[in-house]
Amino acid sequence: MEEFFTSRNSFFSEDILLESLPDKLKMPQLTRYKEENDLVSHLNKYTSWMEPKDAGGAIMGRLFSLTLGDKGQRWLRMLSQRSIKIWNDLAIAFLAQFMVSQA
Repeated sequence: MEEFFTSRNSFFSEDILLESLPDKLKMPQLTRYKEENDLVSHLNKYTSWMEPKDAGGAIMGRLFSLTLGDKGQRWLRMLSQRSIKIWNDLAIAFLAQFMVSQA
C-alpha cells in the first residue's frame, strides 16, 4: 500500500506523501461511501473518528481513500497529479464531485 501513495503520479503533494502513518492508528469501521450515501454524513463520521486520534490532515487525506467504494476510488485516480496539498483540498474536491452527482 505504501508504494501506491509514493507514486510519482500521485494526486497527493510531496508533504502528504512523506508523512509517516502512525503504527497504532486503527481505521474507522465506516460503511464505504457509495453514491447513494449521504456524503456530508460520511465526511463528518470520518473526521469525527480521525481527529480525536490526533491524525493530522496528511494522514486523514491518505487514509480517506480506504473509506470509498469503487466509484470513489475511480474518481481519486482521476485527480490531477499533486493537486491535493492538504486534507481540506481532498474534502472539498470530494464534496464538489459527489454533490453534483447527487443533484
